[in-house]
Amino acid sequence: MSRLISIIFTVVLIAMVFSCSPAPRMVLDTDRVTPAQLVRDVELNHSKKTSLRARGSLSIESRDFANSGNFNIDMQHPDSLLLRLRGPFGINVGTVFLSQRDFLFYNSMSNEVIVGEPRNDILRAFLRMDIGVNDIMDLFLGSSRNLFYEPRRPDEYKIDGDQYLLIFRSHGSIRRYWIDPRFRAVSRIVYSSIDDRPLLEERYDRFTEIQGMVMAQTIRVISHQERASFSVSYSRIDLNTNDLSFSYSIPSNAKVIEWTEQ
Repeated sequence: MSRLISIIFTVVLIAMVFSCSPAPRMVLDTDRVTPAQLVRDVELNHSKKTSLRARGSLSIESRDFANSGNFNIDMQHPDSLLLRLRGPFGINVGTVFLSQRDFLFYNSMSNEVIVGEPRNDILRAFLRMDIGVNDIMDLFLGSSRNLFYEPRRPDEYKIDGDQYLLIFRSHGSIRRYWIDPRFRAVSRIVYSSIDDRPLLEERYDRFTEIQGMVMAQTIRVISHQERASFSVSYSRIDLNTNDLSFSYSIPSNAKVIEWTEQ
């Protein structure tokens, strides 16, 4: 009996030791994993995502403005996006429709609708930062295509903490891309001036895998020059679904404002 107790005690002790041991650290190797392989994996994951239906919270902050709320989104990448904004108790506070040709924002609180072409100036007025239509579509999909347009070989390729870091210098700027080795996804991008002053930053966090596709559940864009930020946090995500809706209605008595070039 005492021998049986001894064996049980030993087994329990071993189990406790292993359960308390830290998870094995992933070993990053810049010799075995090339920049081309990383970029190819990131691009493959991005190209798999063709549509999005999701809900979550959104916040916009700048030096003179701050607002936040919940939203539902339907998006067919890279063609159209419909964002329904909701305040406390699910109250509808606005609707945003964005495509390659049209922009519409309906403010239900003021009963005003702004329409125009999706130029950078109209997007800047709402997000307080310079950003284009394709950038917005990519951001809501939890990634950025800018890495794919960089030269094949970075100027620097190294390990930074638990991430791969690719650095490109050209065209009067410096671009840094951090890639999560577990998900092969871009986790952070910093665009800097040639004297290395940060201008724009993108952060992607809380990665999850959905039907073989990696998706960031938290996204943040920071304009260091404008001291502005745009953040998205998803509570539910459906990728590549056919159950999309781009229908919306505007009251007939809404005031229509045509956006002209600023």
